Amino acid sequence: MMATQTIGFIGTGEISAAMVTGLAGAAGAPERIMVSPRSADISARLATEFPGTVTVAESNAQVAAASDIVVLAVLPHQLHEALAGLRFRPEQLVISLLAGVAIADIAAAADTDVPIVRAVPMPAVARRDSVTVMAPPEPRARAVFDLLGGTFELVAEPDLAVYSALTGTVSGFYRYLDIVCGWAAERGATRDATEPFVRGLFASLAPALRDSSVDLTHLVEHSETPGGLNEELRQEFFDGSSPALRQALDGLYERVTPH
Repeated sequence: MMATQTIGFIGTGEISAAMVTGLAGAAGAPERIMVSPRSADISARLATEFPGTVTVAESNAQVAAASDIVVLAVLPHQLHEALAGLRFRPEQLVISLLAGVAIADIAAAADTDVPIVRAVPMPAVARRDSVTVMAPPEPRARAVFDLLGGTFELVAEPDLAVYSALTGTVSGFYRYLDIVCGWAAERGATRDATEPFVRGLFASLAPALRDSSVDLTHLVEHSETPGGLNEELRQEFFDGSSPALRQALDGLYERVTPH
């Protein structure tokens, strides 16, 4: 159970909404969650969905003043505007969700030496079903993300860039499945039939992915037979495309690495 009484969110986009949803429904949830008025529709929806727990602040300054933990969840270019006029107390904690913005830059923008942690939560925290990577280790931040599915702590802040880049691979996975279903439709199968089949096929792989005793390299091998269909597609498409994928990941890494 969290000792923290109030968590405040400056910026109320998709990830903030996911965190609020996960926290508000968790056992041991904070007594109060305050959200900024920005993205008014989302803030109002959360307050309606979780009455008595979620309140909408009048300003970012009110969020900062009323919260024990402040989650900073604006776009990087909005940092200075969001922090303008805010004052933090020494006992507070700031959790930044800003990709590619270093702790030192956030501290400078806020003109504070309050503890700051960077984290990369994913939308599945709404279901409390996703481990969140964060740096550096901090007990209060760990308690927040443990409520949302678990915490993976990194000692060194620069290591966070690798994991931030990895979060950019999700829509590509869905796009792969979309293309596969589209190909089947071109061959005469109806989309209404192929989508449930493909969704079920890949959803059935979840237990193998959750079993950390078998590494991914072995999962590839165990999914193939010599000369089989999986081996043929992997060799003809994925092996040939891997240099382009690595190059694209390098681009993401560069983008989320503070400079």
